[in-house]
Amino acid sequence: MAYRTFISWGSILAAFQAVAAEQTSTAVVDKGTKSLDWWKEKISHYVDTHGPALAGAVIVLVAGFYASRLIGRFLASWLDQKPIEPPVRLLMVRVTRLLVIVLALVIALGTAGVDVTALVAGVGVAGVGVGLAMQGVLSNLVAGLTIIFTKPFRVGEPP
Repeated sequence: MAYRTFISWGSILAAFQAVAAEQTSTAVVDKGTKSLDWWKEKISHYVDTHGPALAGAVIVLVAGFYASRLIGRFLASWLDQKPIEPPVRLLMVRVTRLLVIVLALVIALGTAGVDVTALVAGVGVAGVGVGLAMQGVLSNLVAGLTIIFTKPFRVGEPP
């Protein structure tokens, strides 16, 4: 008799677990669709309210990429006239293009409505921290660049 009672309680518990699992899966699906609808609503509202600013940011980004290519070409043609090694010339052109693109990105973020003062201040503080932490490594890097740029040694030169 006790065995039958145990089975009936077990089947009742199993039924409760099945119902609870079904409700949970339905709730998760409902929450997912509600969350998706909520995100769609938020994004459409943001585009409606900040549309011109976003368009301006895209224009600034496109102009920045174009300006980086233009400045890179100008710098490459100017450096071709100088007696500089090709890898050094390529390094200078790439760093200049990267700096122009980063500047355009920061300006585009500001145009889109993002407060960039905290971003710029955070990058500055992080740069100081990294500079102090890597003081020895950076001094060796600068020494290597100095040797590359000044070329005090020639290939095949006797010691």
